[in-house]
Amino acid sequence: MDGEGRFNVFSAGRFPAGIVNPFALATLAAHNYPADGLTSKHWEEFVEGTPTMDLVYTIFEGGLLSKVPVGLGRQATAEWEIADPSMVMGTDSDKQRAFDLAFEELHRHVTEVVSLSDASIRLLASRAA
Repeated sequence: MDGEGRFNVFSAGRFPAGIVNPFALATLAAHNYPADGLTSKHWEEFVEGTPTMDLVYTIFEGGLLSKVPVGLGRQATAEWEIADPSMVMGTDSDKQRAFDLAFEELHRHVTEVVSLSDASIRLLASRAA
């Protein structure tokens, strides 16, 4: 998988739904990404007792950026504007297409990060410290 062995990845949101969206699970399966053990969680779960995070990426939509909560430590941060596919109304086909588009955009961003050298990533993290 992308960056396997180089990165520990965590996911959380400001308004978790309580379950992982079935369209998200279908999208991951379609791209051969494992989904075992995924849960819906609030980002506050990462404030205390969190593993060290060197990079934190916030995904938002329509200029409505929710700042990363205080307490995640000092790390490099970036914001990626990606439409929230869970907000799409319509047919199941419309909803799946929204998740596919969000996956494609997120995958593009992740590919860029994974292509960075370890030295470049350390430099980004050190600038935030």
